[in-house]
Amino acid sequence: MSLRWAARYAFSEDLWRCRPRVVLDPALEEALLSGLPVGEAGEALRELVDALLPTRAIDDEPVWMAVSDEAVAQRLGRLRPGTTFVAASQVPKLLAESSWEVALLDLDAASSRAGAGEHDVAEALAWLGVEASLGRGVIVWGAAGQGGLDYEALADAMMERLWVRGCVQRIYGVYQPPMAAVVDFGESLELDDDGDLEITLNVHPSELRGEPDDEDIPLTFDNSLGAQEPALDELLGVCSATTLAEGLGLVELPAAASGQPSGMRAQLASAQARAQLAEVERQELLDRLDALQRENRELRDAVESGPDPFDALARDEALEASMAREQALKWKVTGLEHQLSQAVARPVEALEAEVARLRAGASPPPQAAVSGDFEAPSDRAPEPARTAQDAESVVLLVRDQRRDAALAKELQRLVQRLERGGIGVLALRAALERIARRLRTP
Repeated sequence: MSLRWAARYAFSEDLWRCRPRVVLDPALEEALLSGLPVGEAGEALRELVDALLPTRAIDDEPVWMAVSDEAVAQRLGRLRPGTTFVAASQVPKLLAESSWEVALLDLDAASSRAGAGEHDVAEALAWLGVEASLGRGVIVWGAAGQGGLDYEALADAMMERLWVRGCVQRIYGVYQPPMAAVVDFGESLELDDDGDLEITLNVHPSELRGEPDDEDIPLTFDNSLGAQEPALDELLGVCSATTLAEGLGLVELPAAASGQPSGMRAQLASAQARAQLAEVERQELLDRLDALQRENRELRDAVESGPDPFDALARDEALEASMAREQALKWKVTGLEHQLSQAVARPVEALEAEVARLRAGASPPPQAAVSGDFEAPSDRAPEPARTAQDAESVVLLVRDQRRDAALAKELQRLVQRLERGGIGVLALRAALERIARRLRTP
């Protein structure tokens, strides 16, 4: 894995450090997922990444980074809580609504998200909707070389989309040549008394890593052995009021230029990367387990608080039996009402003649049942002949008009309450027994 992305952020550090920023960089995302170099060789690189994407939140310095999807955003968010990771599809909304001051954007990633052609700078910037201003800086880049980003296309798109009065626009070419560094230790040569050559070091090599002196260290560059026209790896466009380095800039990368340490350090880095991924996966499994346990508790509470299906079945059977008894009582009330109406409608002379026949011991003439057609034929034995006392009771019942009216009203109320469902079985039965007793009372 190339560390060219590290050179990009080291070169533009003065522009983004200590400022709210938005980052879209698939190469950096891959480096975070695979693991950064370990040991002293990668210490400076880790510090650079921690400054770019803080692990702890910093006041007045929000940082957002767009990654491939929500799963990666959650994974990296656990490793770096100080940075807000979002899906790359939300970058346009993020740039439009967030209070950022620096945007560092990969144009190739934006082109693929926008569905535009490869290296289409104009479409990528249009999809991003990013705009520069005096208080904001924008850094964009894309792969160069054969079939890559074109210099003229990048310059035209930056002029059209990112130009603002007061901002400086520059385009840099980035390439990674093989190089060797030669350091002058400031040695002096002297001859001792015996004529031997004595070498005195004015500066110890360990002191070269300390703070630089006030005097500028001369830097020479010899590219006579290299290509006179280097093949650029990417083009970097900067639009900002802050001026970056001019001319040729050299950015030294860690000793493990491939991004992977060697030997025991390589094994340690691989083990640390696997441990980080295992920790993230373990946390995801714990989250899923918590969600399943919470859902299980909710289902258990719902089952315990809900109705018992067996109780519901018993209640249904009891309801059907109650409805059957209620219907039978309705039929009985209707029959009694019909009998009462027929008894009231019979003429007094017929009742007196019947009483006379009963007193004389004569059997009454056959008569149709007064219960109505709605009753089924009874299997009971025929009732015995009425006595004279029963006949007198009938006569007295017919002649008591006020009691007849009261019984008719009471029966009507019972019928209405039955139709509304406002009377229970026991109450209805008691009312019917009370009416029957009043009918039998002379």
